[in-house]
Amino acid sequence: MSPDELETLAQHFSGDFEKVLRRLAPRVQGMNPCPLAKAFLSELKRYINSDNEAKLEDIFLDVAERYICSGNSAFPNSDLVRIVEAAKFLFYYSKKFVYREGEQQRGIQDFIAQVRSILPHITTDNIRFFLEDVLELNGRLRRKGYPLWLTDEYSVKDCWHFEDYQNKLALDNCQPPFFRFTILLDCIGHCPNVRQDRPEFRDNDLMEVKVPCSVDGMYYDTFVEGGKTIGGASEYVSRLDNTDAIQKMEVIE
Repeated sequence: MSPDELETLAQHFSGDFEKVLRRLAPRVQGMNPCPLAKAFLSELKRYINSDNEAKLEDIFLDVAERYICSGNSAFPNSDLVRIVEAAKFLFYYSKKFVYREGEQQRGIQDFIAQVRSILPHITTDNIRFFLEDVLELNGRLRRKGYPLWLTDEYSVKDCWHFEDYQNKLALDNCQPPFFRFTILLDCIGHCPNVRQDRPEFRDNDLMEVKVPCSVDGMYYDTFVEGGKTIGGASEYVSRLDNTDAIQKMEVIE
């Protein structure tokens, strides 16, 4: 795609969608263009035939979904962890809350205080009850069009506090507390991508882990290609969409 074509494409969008297109544009030009980024932008260009901004955003996410987690396969050497801002996780994945400002946000902070008091009593025997009946998760570990980011436990073995994780994982614009989930290495190739009670469940659609490419990182200012964060931690992406993979959970302050 020529610079003019890329500029025209970016002008169809606004906000974060426009930002990520402009971030991806350099990855399809120069000496070492990214084939996946080029294919993604070319396909997105083919679908742009609407002036309805909401429709364009849906198109963007639909096309992105086909290209995320498409890097080389990865074989981490330890169990995997997911570090995520607690409030945002509950905004997006708990049936208790709907994302909006003000009172709802304060309600989530109050609920996190309850979670802190419950967590010391969570074991492998009751974690399913905790996730489904206390947190009321919707069964998913990620949002459509966004990869699930994972780090091997070895990379964050020296992290104990919020600042440690923030530096190691280059977490920008995040507010503590965090949830830290553990996903066992055994889940790779065995854990279904979606829960069995969901309509899109397929027996042969199992968890895979990939080295992230520029398409996976298009939403993130701090993304560094090559499977490493700015702080040097190993990074992986997965389409895993199943809260049943969570084996352990803790709060990071």
